[in-house]
Amino acid sequence: MTSELAASYDPLGAHVEDPYPFYEQARRREPVFFSPRLDAWVVNRFADVDAILKDPAGFSSVNTLRPFRELYPATRRAGRWVSADHVTSDAAVHRRLREPYARHLTAAGRIKGLEPGIRARAAALAGTFADDGRADLVARFSGPLPAETAAGVFGFAAEDVATAREGSECLFALGGSDCIEAEEAAAARTVVAFQLMLIAYARRRRATPTGDLISDVVAALAWWGGCPGRPPTPGAASRSGGRSTSGGRSPSPCAGEGPVKRPERCAGPRAPWRPAPGRRPAACGSRGRRAARAAGPGGRSAPPARRRCRPAGPRPARRGRRW
Repeated sequence: MTSELAASYDPLGAHVEDPYPFYEQARRREPVFFSPRLDAWVVNRFADVDAILKDPAGFSSVNTLRPFRELYPATRRAGRWVSADHVTSDAAVHRRLREPYARHLTAAGRIKGLEPGIRARAAALAGTFADDGRADLVARFSGPLPAETAAGVFGFAAEDVATAREGSECLFALGGSDCIEAEEAAAARTVVAFQLMLIAYARRRRATPTGDLISDVVAALAWWGGCPGRPPTPGAASRSGGRSTSGGRSPSPCAGEGPVKRPERCAGPRAPWRPAPGRRPAACGSRGRRAARAAGPGGRSAPPARRRCRPAGPRPARRGRRW
């Protein structure tokens, strides 16, 4: 049975501007409650939150950042949720996807080297409103500062920082805030523009690495998903390229009226796949066989053997035919 306090919790409406009085009341009266609005349990005490975050065996990160509300029908029909990333995955998958980020950010002197640029950026932002007497610090300081800093870490050009920031903010708005259908469509178009920009960066960094975070992630995860030649899905980077390093399953929205299912197809043709010299391609189906033949004598010594596949399930009795 839902309590009166749990039923009144409205993180997308009444409690957006100032949720802290509600949280203080919840810590006293009901530190753990089930929210029908979120369809999830809400934990309010620091000690409980800390214990949950330190217990990956008992609590999973998978699907933790799903949308707080249903998307509009057009978005649901046209869009899709991208694969798991380093935020919404567990165990070995999480470690593999997180490793290039951790390796890049923990390199000797990496973070210390960012300090002069952060200080200069903070001073410049503060200078824009220092003489005004009052200002919206979120809009004019605490929002732009991490976005511009993260953009430098990822390796975005100065002219692309605005696209990265707007795309990240709209990504969180999709399913994360109450909005009318037209607003959701506009947010979707902004997100897809950001995703296509990320795909273009991934392809350029794969061809010519520059030592930034995108270069390291693409180099480490280029074969992720068994798709050589295709850049990694942009969802993971898009959730880190703006104001936050966490985010949920991001829709792949539209360049027109609704999300597109395969935004990477809009970024131009992919390079043809080729097996490594001297290596026999794994079971890749007809595409792998065609690629192996196209590789010529230097790619492999003989075409892959033909294989007959038995249907899944118990082996049927033989009736004069060989499976």
